[in-house]
Amino acid sequence: MPQGDTIRLEDDSSMEADNVTPFPDVAGRSDAARTSVLVFTRDATLIDTVRKASPRDATVIQTSNLEQVSDQLASVQPDVLVLDAAGAPDASAIATQVARQFPDLVLIVAGRREESAGLMKLTAAGHIYRFLLVPLALGQTRLTLEAALRRRVERSMENFRPSEAPAASPPRSPLPRFALPAGIAVLVIAAITGWFLSRPETEGSATTAPAELANGQAAAAPVSGPVQAELSLAAQAMERQQYVEPTGNNALEHFRAALSLEPRNAQARAGISAVADRIVERAEAALLAERTDQAVAALELARNIQADHPRLAFLDAQLQRERERLQLTQARDVSARLRTVLQQVNQRMESGRLLSPSGQSARDALFEAKRIDPTDPAVTQGIRDLTSRLIADGDRALAGGQRDQATVLAAAARDLSPTDARISALEKSLAEQSAARTAPPSATPAAASNATTLGRARLAEGRLLDPAGDSAKDHLLTARGANPNDAEAQRLLVELKDRLIAAGRQSLSQQDFDGASRALAAAVEIGVRGSEESLAAARSDLEKQQADAEFRKNVISAGSLQRTRTVAAVYPDGPRRRGVTGWVDLQFTVTVTGAVEDITIVGAEPAEVFDAAAMTAVKSWKFAPIVRSGGAVPQRAATRLRFDISN
Repeated sequence: MPQGDTIRLEDDSSMEADNVTPFPDVAGRSDAARTSVLVFTRDATLIDTVRKASPRDATVIQTSNLEQVSDQLASVQPDVLVLDAAGAPDASAIATQVARQFPDLVLIVAGRREESAGLMKLTAAGHIYRFLLVPLALGQTRLTLEAALRRRVERSMENFRPSEAPAASPPRSPLPRFALPAGIAVLVIAAITGWFLSRPETEGSATTAPAELANGQAAAAPVSGPVQAELSLAAQAMERQQYVEPTGNNALEHFRAALSLEPRNAQARAGISAVADRIVERAEAALLAERTDQAVAALELARNIQADHPRLAFLDAQLQRERERLQLTQARDVSARLRTVLQQVNQRMESGRLLSPSGQSARDALFEAKRIDPTDPAVTQGIRDLTSRLIADGDRALAGGQRDQATVLAAAARDLSPTDARISALEKSLAEQSAARTAPPSATPAAASNATTLGRARLAEGRLLDPAGDSAKDHLLTARGANPNDAEAQRLLVELKDRLIAAGRQSLSQQDFDGASRALAAAVEIGVRGSEESLAAARSDLEKQQADAEFRKNVISAGSLQRTRTVAAVYPDGPRRRGVTGWVDLQFTVTVTGAVEDITIVGAEPAEVFDAAAMTAVKSWKFAPIVRSGGAVPQRAATRLRFDISN
């Protein structure tokens, strides 16, 4: 992975530097005077870009006062002057004067796109070395500064002859101060914005086109310096296989930048086509490896680069066939798994294992069948059969005096078939029997009072339903049976009902559906008036959460679905610069309209590094609606997004 744009700033020695080879000392200069760049600008963004783009051994000095430029040139004697034309009233005149006064200085002018023709003429005349368009691009600015500093060394070497004794030379005279006509200054300051432009290494190459045009020749225009710089950066990115990333320094962006400068440039067009070829190759490789998600993302990216790429139609057909194959494979797997689970349901019902042992009961197997395919008719029939068995066993338990067992069976039946009227009948019988209970023949008013006292104590201790035979429910029902007119027992039963509803809510918040069912069923069983709306709402929430839990268990691969819109994840800058790679596993709901919602991270490596980027991308995906039994249905799906800069 390429190194990030980490450089050494003049005022921050703690930052890591690029591996840039230091430039040699300019002949005749002391060791203390290393390469330096003087920047005239009032633009904070421009100076920041120059600092980041400068080699690690270069000192960057900023001045925002044009009158101070001459003093800085004389005192600092910089190797390179970067002149921001936005702050200069007549950049052409200043450049000409600087070139005449300081012939060894390498001058770079930053200006707007409309200024490029004039700046090109100054370059051809030798008054400036190169020109840039603002805002400056970091990578291209780095190339320009490196070339400028090399040019400074070459000029010094040309003027320095070791065999001769250095002759005393008069000190550089300061650059004459410039009078700034107000009208010109306002016009120029308002004029400067755009992209980076740089001049090719070969001197004089920019003069060919003007000369030919002046003579009326129809020869093809040569590639301009800015275009060549973009093409050079694009070629380097292609060699590093940085086709579409990282942002700001990839082959596609550089080819497109060259094309924007010269719309008919054949090399830029061919380069964009080559990038599309590489992305299409990624899609083909992903299809061969049965990584449908990655294939879809690569195809969408290739389509955005070159919509008429000749391989897209073929690969779209291949992708559709792969989807169909996955769907058929998944359907066969689901069907086989469902048949196996339904067989387990029948076997466990025949052996009487309706609710226990935990994990091995008919109810457990039926819940698994619902998770696999809740719309299958065999599953629906299995629910009916098990509900009937539970109600029948509940009736027998109640007739045999086993009220607790009947209560458990009624609650389990309610979980399976919340709207079955037979369950309501069983629950009503439970309530009536509890209310009609009478005290044993030997019971006395003192015994009834003692039961009320014990019921109050257990209620205070929080022992609402346990232990069996010594709970608040047991003692208070005994007290009411012994004395139906006992107002205190009746009041405590109302309190018990409220406490049971609260306990059911608490269990529900902890996803303890069995505990919630037991508490709410007991609240129904005690048969007292009050809190009916709260009880109904709690039971409704229980049903909804159970259904949602089952829905969330039924997760399929997003690759088996038809995605109609794909947005690629953006590689975060920090991890990219550090060379960090990884992946994120996500689950989400595809709604009946095909939109994505309720996204959750279920795994990531490294943790919390790529989560936000992955969620942002998946949130924008769109799928074809999932149709079952003639209607669109929501579906949980899962995918893994990989973050690997080498891909």
